[in-house]
This record gives sequence, C-alpha cells and structure tokens, in this order.
Amino acid sequence: MTNKIVTHFRPHADELIALMFLKNFRNGEEKFPGVKNAKIEFLSSGKLPNGQTYKDFPDTIFLGVGGGPFDEHAGADQERAEGEVCATMVAKYLGLDSKPELQGILNIVKDEDLSGAKEKDSLSVIVKFLHSCFKENYELIYKWSEIAYMAHINNFLNKGSSKLFTLSDTKKILEATNHPEFAWWVETASKAHEYQDSEYKKALEEYKIKAKVERFIASDGLPVDMAVISSDSEEMNRAARSNKMQLIVQFNGRGNVAIFTYRKRNLNLTKSFVLLRMAEQHYRGRIMIKDEKILGEEGTIEDIPWYLFHTRDMGFNGSLTTSEIEPTRIPHNKISELVKEGLKGY
Repeated sequence: MTNKIVTHFRPHADELIALMFLKNFRNGEEKFPGVKNAKIEFLSSGKLPNGQTYKDFPDTIFLGVGGGPFDEHAGADQERAEGEVCATMVAKYLGLDSKPELQGILNIVKDEDLSGAKEKDSLSVIVKFLHSCFKENYELIYKWSEIAYMAHINNFLNKGSSKLFTLSDTKKILEATNHPEFAWWVETASKAHEYQDSEYKKALEEYKIKAKVERFIASDGLPVDMAVISSDSEEMNRAARSNKMQLIVQFNGRGNVAIFTYRKRNLNLTKSFVLLRMAEQHYRGRIMIKDEKILGEEGTIEDIPWYLFHTRDMGFNGSLTTSEIEPTRIPHNKISELVKEGLKGY
C-alpha cells in the first residue's frame, strides 16, 4: 500500500507531471494501490539521511530524490539516468510512455529539463514563477500545473493534435473548453508573472550596487566576463546575464554558492569543480578523494557538498530545491579564483 510520495522542495514541472501520472491515471493506482490519496512530503537535501535508501520505505514513492527507479540524478551511489527525467521514468514504469496524447508532454518536459526552456512563457518556466510567488503552497502549484497539462492531454484526445506547452496556448485551450477554473488559473499565473517582474527589477538594482565584475581569458582563448555577488535574489542570474555576464558566482545569506554560465558561451565547469571539491576537502581537514576523474563527475560525490549539473555549465553548493545543504567551508574570495583557474585550464 502506498501511503506517501516524497519529492524535493520546489518540485520542477517534470516531478509535478510524474505526480499527475500517478494520481490521475488508472495505471498509477493499479501499480501503487493507495497512491491517489497518498500524502506528499518534501526532502531538502535530495538524499535520505543516515545512509537509508528508498528500499527502506516500501510504502513510499520517491520522485526525483532518494535514488531508486524515479530519481534520474547522479549521486555517490548511482550514475545519471541518461536521457531521462522523473516524468519519463514514471511514464515508462506505468506503461504510459507510448500513449500518443502524452508524447508531447514527455518530449517537451524532457527537453526543457535537460536543455532548458526555449519559450519564455513555457509552462515549466511559469511553474518556477509560481514557486517564487506562492512559496510553499504546493497544493496550489500542483493544482495549477495539473489543470494546465491535463488540458493539453484532453485537447489532443479531442482534436488529435498538440500545441506548444506555453502559457498563451494553454490559456486558449482552457478558454475554448470553458474550464470551470479558468479565471482562477489565469489570475494565478498573472500574479506569479507580476511578482517575478518585480523581483527582476529589484535584482537589476541590486546588481548595479553589489556586483564585482572581472574579465579573464579562458582556455579556448576567448574572454569571459564574470560577476561575483552576494545576494538572496532568485533573479540575480537573469539580472547578471542581462548585463552580458557569461559567468556568475552568487553567494546567498547562508553561505551557499551557485555558479551559472551563459549556455551559448559553452563554458565547461568540470575542471573548476575538480579544484573546488579538492579545496572543500582541504578546508574540512580530510582529503579522501584525489582522483581528478572522480572529482570531475556530475552530480554529487561522497560527502562533498558540491553538485555539478549534468550539462556541466552550472553547479551548486546547495540550491533552491536542496536548501539544507551545508555551506561550503572554502573562503568566498577563494571560490571565484578556483572557478577561473579551472576555466583557464590550470
């Protein structure tokens, strides 16, 4: 009997879609009796405490966390499930992946999760806005997402075609079908957009005051413009990129660090992470891993609190979805130097 579903804080569109598959499709209840009414809980670190694994919780489904069949992320004990996201893994397990009405959703959520959203009003982007605006109101965010993606599924079943999964196209579908919660859905999205625009304007002003900008030459012989800033703004990466920055090192109030790059610049942070992970061990007083191949692996390795994203163009010491990761012990002024050294090719 399934009593609980666990995912990470601020679940992305792919975990919300996976949740929708489990709760809205007969296959979910058949495979996991009780899942329709299962309680939803959240992990802040992405992995289970005290060395536990998903196998220790037979009544729980883990989505995008905890290892196991529905966690695509690389970690100390598993490699990344290449070409998969949580939604595609759940769909395959439930036998839903071959359904024509779900192909569009699965393709777009996988592409956006692995490569980034290409439409500024993509539903996956609006989901992020909802998290920023409505904080931990997960019931509201899931409801909004469920209405949106189910609208596209029903539209395909009724018309045999699939449109872009954007806010504007979804709005047209809901309006055309006289969805009973159309007004609420539009108003909720509008509030999230307004909040995000306000936060972006604040980030631009904060950037002007606080950002320390530097240019250096990377190993490919081309310049890199880097901004280093201490800020809790979720919009700071966007603000820095609007100022033509190709590399952003952001420290939050807890001392965690996020490193972003401008994707089209094709900066690879692997060597930077080798240096950061080696330095982290040094400042913790115990160097256990020296192999550069291991230190440059994606995901997390051992107990070193640095996560290298699978595209290797961004990485984190804690993030919005893993809010309780211990802050780095590397001095902040040292971190940007290690990132630069790695990109220069050391």
